[in-house]
This record gives sequence, structure tokens and C-alpha cells, in this order.
Amino acid sequence: ARLGKGWISETAYAAIAYDSDATRLAVASSVGIWLYDVGTGEALDLLVGHTDLVNSVAFSPDGETIVSGSADKTLRLWDANTGNPVRTFTGHTSWVNSVAFSPDGRTIVSGSSDRTVRLWNVDTGDLIRILTGHKDSVSSVTFSPGGETIVSGSWDRMVRLWDAETGKLIHTLMEHTYSVKSVAFSPDGETVISGSRDRAMCLWDAETGELLHTFTGHVDSVNSVAFSPDGRTLVSGSSDKTVRLWNVNTRAVIGIISEHTGWILSVAFSPDGRTLATRSQDSAVRLWDATTGNLLRTFREGMSPVLSVAFSPDGQTIAIGSKDKTVQLRDATTGKLLRTLIGHVDWVENVSFSPDGQMIVSASRNDTFRLWEADTGKRLRTRSGYPSSIESIAFSPDGQALISGGWDGTLRLWDANTGNPIHTREGYRRSIGRVAFLPDGQTILGASWDSPVRLWDANTGHIVRIFTGHTDWVKSVALSPDGRTFVTGSRDNTLRLWDIDTGNLIQTLTKYTNSVESVAFSPDGQTLASASHYNIRLWDVNTGDLVRTFTKDNSSVKSLSFSPDGQTIVSGTQDDTLRLWDVNTGERLRAFGRYGHSWVESVAFSPNGRTIISVSNTVRLWDASTGALLYTLIGHTGGVNSVAFSPNGETIVSGGRDNTVCLWDANTGDLLRTFTGHVGGVDSVAFSPDGEIIVSSGRDKTLRLWETNTGKRLRTFTGHTSRIRSVAFSPDGETLVSSGSDKTLRLWEADTVTLIRTLTDHTSSVESVAFSPDGQTLVSGSRDNTVRLWDTNTGNPIRTLTGHTDWVSSVAFSPDGEIFATGSRDNTMRLWDANTANLLRVRIFTGHTGGINSVAFSPDGETLITGSPDGTVLLWELTPGSVFD
Repeated sequence: ARLGKGWISETAYAAIAYDSDATRLAVASSVGIWLYDVGTGEALDLLVGHTDLVNSVAFSPDGETIVSGSADKTLRLWDANTGNPVRTFTGHTSWVNSVAFSPDGRTIVSGSSDRTVRLWNVDTGDLIRILTGHKDSVSSVTFSPGGETIVSGSWDRMVRLWDAETGKLIHTLMEHTYSVKSVAFSPDGETVISGSRDRAMCLWDAETGELLHTFTGHVDSVNSVAFSPDGRTLVSGSSDKTVRLWNVNTRAVIGIISEHTGWILSVAFSPDGRTLATRSQDSAVRLWDATTGNLLRTFREGMSPVLSVAFSPDGQTIAIGSKDKTVQLRDATTGKLLRTLIGHVDWVENVSFSPDGQMIVSASRNDTFRLWEADTGKRLRTRSGYPSSIESIAFSPDGQALISGGWDGTLRLWDANTGNPIHTREGYRRSIGRVAFLPDGQTILGASWDSPVRLWDANTGHIVRIFTGHTDWVKSVALSPDGRTFVTGSRDNTLRLWDIDTGNLIQTLTKYTNSVESVAFSPDGQTLASASHYNIRLWDVNTGDLVRTFTKDNSSVKSLSFSPDGQTIVSGTQDDTLRLWDVNTGERLRAFGRYGHSWVESVAFSPNGRTIISVSNTVRLWDASTGALLYTLIGHTGGVNSVAFSPNGETIVSGGRDNTVCLWDANTGDLLRTFTGHVGGVDSVAFSPDGEIIVSSGRDKTLRLWETNTGKRLRTFTGHTSRIRSVAFSPDGETLVSSGSDKTLRLWEADTVTLIRTLTDHTSSVESVAFSPDGQTLVSGSRDNTVRLWDTNTGNPIRTLTGHTDWVSSVAFSPDGEIFATGSRDNTMRLWDANTANLLRVRIFTGHTGGINSVAFSPDGETLITGSPDGTVLLWELTPGSVFD
């Protein structure tokens, strides 16, 4: 089944999992484990290492690690903050179908198609115990809330309860008439629920093994079951394409969700019980309001397969054409997104750099090709009016001309500088899938679906030579660097090497059992790379011998290219993932998907108001007047969460998902210093009013103070019980305020690390907090959709403001303290009067399409800036409130 980026096994019934504070969702797929931001639906990371389908995933109780189980027979442990692999557990002799942590996080239990349940030591990776007794594949396992009991469900129709300490079998529960797909304990540990292919759910007494009730109503297999955190509600997902919610006490159905169009494979409640996540065969993860059943969000970002990839001539950049109608430029070493070229209105089927690397051409199915300036992403020209889809396009060796092949079987020659057509030649009955110039620039090679490969004179358009031999259509063609030979890959499962001068077939390579999708010569012409559905092969051009096979691709390879130095191959696949390979060893160097490019996490003005800083996966500085990009700050090795200017505007501090804090020169963009010490991503950073101290906070539940000039760590504050989302200094620098996923705000003495008081009225994670300019008032925004004002001297709540219909992500006071702004996931930014008794809303600004992550006032208070997951930064005039940029 297709899901987002990759494929999900139709036996993967524990393929989604929330972290402990419900901010991230882990999703298992064929390419690895994807981590999503629950609030935005954006992908944060891809954990790659398994060599087959990932069937199951679970977060540790503290949210710091992830365990995954795979069809490659292994379990893998990952650092949830960095995405780095920690440990591999080996021993199972067949697919690992289900994994779970013990409540103390020290033990992992796994269930496998080898019919065993295994217990593992998290710290050492050692196998603790093997539980045997099931007579068929073990589909689901989990610990009781107290950790003393394990429950397992199997295709043998049995549910078994085991003593976790001794491995002794306690009960065998027999009622189901077909395989058991999923099992779960109630939060109090007193009951067990099981879901089966027999369409029923059975509720059992965990102590006695007695059957308490059988839930019926689904009309196909029940694939996944879960209790709500309060134990009052059951959720079930079925192959009948519905999700059902049940009242545990009355046994009645209280809700049915039927929007999915495929089997429901996995269901999970968020830790607070307010949200339900479902994963389906219909290519979607969906989040639902558990109370109303309303759809909150669908994760479909980055689903589009990669259709074409190309290296820049210097090997530094990769261009990617995709079904999502965009061209992406990425750093070939790190995979970092450099730029997205937007404008096509249909699939981008071909991309290519000009020989000098200054231009990029992209061709689309909507009869259009576009030329772009490679360095800036500026669109140079667009040519449309082709009577059919453009299937292939290439530059001439001197970069002055373009040749394109169309779905209608015509070749067209274009002037690359003007975009004007030079001439058109017909000669094919069907689509021309591949075109290329020979090195002399005078001859063109074209390959079609239903005709032999043909050689054309570029000046006259006459056919020079026809190459026959393939028994099915030719999908790919590549020229040798010296222009004397070329290779073709065909749906007849062969590669063929041809002599251009004579037209003779040199040799046929026949080790494929599937269509050959893409071919490429190495820069020295000695090696040939070919791609089929699930592998890449290297061949010796002179002997025809198979040199090496790359077998770690789990999705159909659609395009490949050598780096200019011949040491690396990039492949683009159907699962929307690019992989870089070492040519000499066959090892996969890295994999990266099309994630992390579309949302803005944080925005801020410089103290003089002339510069704007924005944060997504990178930090960018912009001219506030012109909107021109000034600098991109490169130094973090992961996404960036937070940023702040120093009071004098000379430096910038940023906090990243790579666990570091970075200090930058605001005038040059140079990295000045890196602060290390956090053991999780850094979510918030701020300068003290005098600029001499930096405070940072993050996933490791700590606040840390650093000396700006030396990087020395001064103090560490502990007390929050979950991730710290926001931190700020008071205007006099004597007090710190922090807010977190533990639903609290905390006030601290900055010099002594003393906790002054804890503010506890919010009912969900507190996302943002700010002091008023006089330091007497705090404003906080929360996932409970409210804004609250607090008296900083007493800690008493002053007022609760309602009106937002989704999370309040960001809050900020105006410089004069007369108004404050709030930004929300409901796509609005609201202004409030800070002085009136009833604190009436002044104005609601709309304009973003993806919620608001960050708001900030200009130093003069006349302008507001907002950053959004929709990828935009907007500037607003407070009067009359219109978007002017």
C-alpha cells in the first residue's frame, strides 16, 4: 500500500506512534521511519538503515528514542532528536511485526513471523529472553502499564499473556476464529482488547483471562485497536475502511469515521487523548478530533515520485523534477534544500543543467518547458504551445540550443537564448522518451516507445541512421563521453551497447528480470550504470561484466546520474526519495526525501528594523524594505527551530534540531561560535537585555545559560517534566520565564537558578510566552487555543482570552506595550488591546493558508511580521491591516 513517502506493508498494524508530548508522529514505511511535526504535518526527518519494509515503530516513554521492527528481521534503535542510529538488535529469523518499550524504557519486546516473542535490553542490545508457544506469526505485542505482563496476538488465533520477569505463560485466551491482528492493554492494566480478522474485538479480564465482551459491527478484518489514555474509549481500524469509536462501559459505538478510501492499517491516540491518528492503505495519515470526529489534518506532503535527477557540472548541486510540479535544487553533499523552482502546472518529467551550469531547463507534461537561472532560481523564459507533453529535453554541447522530444513523436530544436523554435522533425509514431546531442553538437539521438533508436542531423533534420534490436520500447538512452557509443535500456529487460558510426550492436546485457528504467555512463566512459525496479547495477563497458549491484533500494528507481568525478551516483525513486551511492563500494552514503522545505518556524526583526530573519530548515536574512535575500546562514546539521537578534543587532543566535546553539555575525553571516551541551533539539533561544548572556531551552527539559563572548555554559535549570517550548528574559534581565509541553509556565531567578513560581492554568502545551515591556505582565499562548495574561509579581492569572479556533503558536507585545499580537494554527493573527478591561480583539488578519508559527513587531511598532507553515513570510501594516509584501 502506498503511504506518503514509501510503501506500507499490509501487515503493519503498529506503523504509527506519537511521542510522549504529542508533538511528533513516527510513521513506518518501506524507505525507513518518517518523523512528522503533528502541528504542521511537515516531515522532520527520515531514519534510514533497514534494508526492507519497516512494519512497526514505537517511541520510548521519555520520547528520546525510537525502536523500529522490519521485514529485514532486525530491530533498530534511533535517537529521536538527531535521527542517528543507536543500536541494531538481531536474532529473529523472520519479519519483525511489532515492537514496544516497557514503561520504564529499559526493555523492548518484539513479535515476529518466526512465531517468537523476544525481550531485549535497551542499553546493551542483549537478548534477555525468548517466549515460545505461538504456532504462527506473532502480529502484535505490548507491555501492561505496570510493565509486569506482556500480551501477544498471533495468526494462530490466540492471545497470550506472559510474565515479563520470568517469561512464564500466564493465560492463553481462545475465542477468535481467525488470526489476531492487534492487542492492547487498558490504561489501568485490568483488561486487554484484541482485534481479529474474524471482524470482532474481544475484551478480556487481564487477571483471570475471562472473556468480558465481544464487540461486533465491522464487516471486515479488525487490523488495529487502542484504548484512549483515560480508558473510557476504544478505537478500532478495519479493512472495511472505517474507524470506530466505542464506549468501554456501555459497549456502544459512539462514532464512525469513514473518510478513508482504503483499509485502515493502524490507529493511535495522542497521549492527551484529544487526537486520533489513523494510517490507511489509501496513501494518507490523518489526524482526527477524538471527541467530534472532525478531520484535523492530512499528511500527504512529499508524496510525489521523483521523475528526473541531474548533477550540476561542478557536482555541487542536484536538480530534481517531480510529480509535485516543482524542481528542487539540493546540496549534493548534505541533501539540504537550496531552492524550489515553482511554476509548472503538471509533472516535471525532465531536468537538465546547461554545460556551463548557469541555466537549468525543466520540461513538463503540460506541453511547457522553462529555463531558470541556476544560482538565483529566477525564471528566464517559458515556452509552451507544444501540441503534446514534452517527454525529454537536453542542451547542445555549447549550450546554445535545446532539443526536445514530444508525446506526439516530434523532435523540436530550440534556441536556448531566446526560447524560439528553430525547426521541427517528425519520424516517430509515438512518444520520444529520450533525446541527446552527440558531443559534436551536429547530431541528435532519439529513442521512442514503438520505434527503433534514430540518429538525426541537427541542421537538416534528416535521419542519419536507425538502430534496431530491442523487442519492446526503449525507456532510456545515454551517450558515452567520447560520443562513439551509446547504451539503451528497454522494457524488454535488456541493455544494449551500440556503435554510433556503424550502427552495429556491440553487446547485449541480459541479467535483468524487469524493465530497465534508466542508464548512464561514468564520466570516464569505462563504467555503465543501469537502474531497474529495485536495484542499480554497474557494468564494465569493455567486457560487459557485471561489476556491482546496489540492492538497498526498496522502491522503483526512475532516474540516475553520475557525479562529475564519477565517484557518486544519485538515484531518484518512486517513493520520493533520493539516494547517494559510493560507486567503488556500492554503499549507500545517504538518503534524503523532499521534506523540510515548506514552512517557516520563526521570524524576527533586527533592532534597527532594517533586516528580517526567518527560520525553516535554514536561517535566512532579508532586507525588510526590498524583500531581497541577504544571507543564508549555514552551520546547523539539522533543521532550525528558533532565532533571535542580539540587542545591538550585531549578532544572531539560533537553536537547532542538531542539539546545538549557534552564534552568527549579523553583518556577514559568518558562524562565530557553536554551543554544545543539550541532549535534544533546541526549541527556543533568547539574549539577555545586555546581550552578554544567551538562554536556550529544548527537548531535554532544561534551560541553559551561556556566556555570549566565550561560549562558556554558566547555569542549567531543571524542573520542567517535558519539552520546553519557549523562553524569555524579563526586561531587566533578572528573571527568566519558560513554558513547556507539561502545560506550565515557570518563573526563575536568572542569577541563582531558583524557581520563583509555577503557573498552571493552561490545559495543554504552552507554545509561546512573552514579557510586557514594563515586565509586569506575561502573555502566553497554548495548544488549548487560549491566550492568558499573568501578573508577574504574584503569578496570578489576570484574564483568559478566547477566540482562536486552533493552537496559539506565538505571542508578542508591541514595543510600547499597548497591544499584543497572537498567531495561531487557525491561519489568523489577532491584535488585542492590552489596556482595556475586557481586552477586546482589535483586528483579525488573515492571509496565510497554513497557520501561523511566529509573530513579531518591528521596533517602531508600525509593522508586524508573520511566518507560516505555508512557506511564506508576510509583512503587515497595522493601519489599515493589509498585506503589502
